[in-house]
Amino acid sequence: MATNIDLQSLEVKAWSPYARDGFWDLFFGLMMLSAGLSTLTDNSWFNLLLIPAVLMVALGRIFVTVPRVGRVVFSRQRELRIFKLTMGIGVAVAAAVALLAMTQKDILEISGSVFIVLLYLTVFALMAYYMNYGRLFIYGVLFANTHLLWSTYGEQVGGMSHLVSGIIVTTFGLITFIRFLRTNPRPLIGEPDGD
Repeated sequence: MATNIDLQSLEVKAWSPYARDGFWDLFFGLMMLSAGLSTLTDNSWFNLLLIPAVLMVALGRIFVTVPRVGRVVFSRQRELRIFKLTMGIGVAVAAAVALLAMTQKDILEISGSVFIVLLYLTVFALMAYYMNYGRLFIYGVLFANTHLLWSTYGEQVGGMSHLVSGIIVTTFGLITFIRFLRTNPRPLIGEPDGD
């Protein structure tokens, strides 16, 4: 009897460890922390937190994720989704720049905060959808909420919102990362078969 195999479901399952190793959570968490700390302390050196954030995503995949889950070559459909994600983010950013230009020239009456919030929500919604990782949209909501607080109540409240959001997201990232390490131990090279 032939077994029906849902290849798309298998591919999503194979992709999941890449999206759920905690590195994206830590990346956005450190981004929020750097914004909050640099604002509240008026010290731009905290922006250097972005360097380990970027390195974590790039090098963490190479030295932590791939050795544990292997390197997966995805179908053209998955590659097309990644391409659409890149194009979608590019279009969203271009649209935001166009809206900003029109509002500055009074061609379009729209609050600057509105289109920035829409930009955050659109970009993170695209990332969450194409990466099959819904938590990313929540991070978009946190960024959008912080921007609204910033524009309404000033940089101190906005900075505090960034800081609190960063602590929460970074904590989730650490928990996710530790869980990933526990559920995906690194295979031992030359481990005996036990025969």
